Amino acid sequence: MSHWERIASIVMVIFGTVLFIYFALSVVIFRLNNPHLKRPEAPTPREHSFLLHYIFRQWWYHWARPIAGYLSRHNFHPNTLTYMSLVFAFVAMLCFAFEMVTFGGFFVLLSGACDSLDGWLARETGTVSAQGAFLDSTLDRFGELLVFFGLGVFFRRTAFLYPLFLLIMGAVMVSYARARGQSLGVDFNKGLMQRAERIVYISAGAIFDPIVTWIFPVIPKGFFLGGVVTIVALLSLATAIFRTREVARLLKERQKIECSDGMEG
Repeated sequence: MSHWERIASIVMVIFGTVLFIYFALSVVIFRLNNPHLKRPEAPTPREHSFLLHYIFRQWWYHWARPIAGYLSRHNFHPNTLTYMSLVFAFVAMLCFAFEMVTFGGFFVLLSGACDSLDGWLARETGTVSAQGAFLDSTLDRFGELLVFFGLGVFFRRTAFLYPLFLLIMGAVMVSYARARGQSLGVDFNKGLMQRAERIVYISAGAIFDPIVTWIFPVIPKGFFLGGVVTIVALLSLATAIFRTREVARLLKERQKIECSDGMEG
């Protein structure tokens, strides 16, 4: 390892450690200040999932609401956040490509935060529109593929490149299964590994990778992140298969009901 590579590694370890301590303390303080917070009785997939606990989602809502309110009061347009999300994803791609994985994970989180806030801001400002929804969904896909491209450059000489291919397939098909189902009148958005989970797990894997390598020098650089990518890839594929099966089942049931109604008529 060269002198500059050693300095870069130290900077990433320090940055990742500080970031982790901040998030950990923030979540703990939030939980202590809200001792009666309970899991929603009938949670939707966006409120709670097995892989993304409702405490973390409620913590994010706690911080995001005042941010959305501030942006609304200062006439901040939701589309600006949508474009910022894409820019942060592009920066994350560059960070991964140049092996600055901790910073890559940080910018993935920023991209996801902007993606989450733009919808809230649109509702706060009463600017919800079909064009905004289309831009949001489409640029989300562009942003995620940019991040995957950066990871591909990072893993180009390792065996983790192949799980990354599976992750791309799974992520695309998870989104497509829902979008195609919606176009046919069935909105099914359940599954273990959705976009929010992918963002959180990949960014966490990237932030912790240099820390793990620093603590356990026998573990090669990128190995921890590669392991996370592999797990996310397998669960994304499982989610895509699950959604495809469930949407097909719901469409079949709806067709049976329509046929029954037609016969009765």
